[in-house]
Amino acid sequence: MLSTPPLEMLKDEIDAKRKFIASLPPYTNRAEFFFLGRHQKILVEKEEEFELTLETQRRASVVCEHKELHPPTTEECPICLEDINISFPQSMSYFICCGNGCCTKCADYSRSQGVDRMPKCPLCRADFPNPGEVEKVTNLVMQRAKDGRSWAQFQLGENFLYGRHGSAVDNIEALKWIELAAEQRNPTALCKLGDIHYYGLGDIIEPSYTKARVVMKEAADLGHVHAQVQLGRMYLMGEGGPVGQGESCLLLHSDL
Repeated sequence: MLSTPPLEMLKDEIDAKRKFIASLPPYTNRAEFFFLGRHQKILVEKEEEFELTLETQRRASVVCEHKELHPPTTEECPICLEDINISFPQSMSYFICCGNGCCTKCADYSRSQGVDRMPKCPLCRADFPNPGEVEKVTNLVMQRAKDGRSWAQFQLGENFLYGRHGSAVDNIEALKWIELAAEQRNPTALCKLGDIHYYGLGDIIEPSYTKARVVMKEAADLGHVHAQVQLGRMYLMGEGGPVGQGESCLLLHSDL
């Protein structure tokens, strides 16, 4: 794929093409008419390319500045020792036995080697519960949540919110655990809490675009892609605050 020409080169080509077109005498026949038309088309294409390149560079600069002001939340993978951006859902795989985890890349590699069939955790060497032991799994998630693991608090909150993994639907418990995870600035939990304020939650939380916008901004500033899209749409529609088309464009393109 050819690289985009620098703005200076495009500007010179546009200036040269404009001067060439201006130097042409008025057309007197069909051939001269089409000759002029071809060069005018080239000029328009060059001008469009210039504007697109200018906008792309401007957007990249603003996005870079935004990321410097709001660096994403990271967690070190104990296997590859890389800092993993946990703003993306499923970027880390956690083990309910010890509460520790590794990045998805390392987890996928382990599964390809059959590690997921091992009876013990590769980090703490504790026995894995069998897939059918739903109650044991739920209790372990509860224990990890009580230990203060934000990922477990969020997972437990979703279990109560949607009635998953043997948990009965309980909006009060769901909100409690999701808020606890959000207090630790867990990006996914913050985004979910923003959704809860946006749509409401039974008779516990009334819909509030204003509160949703505040919470969603916190998740978006941490780099959560879904929160950035949702907040960008709220800016565009003026939900929960004034319309901000510039902020909307930035958020809707910040993951590109």
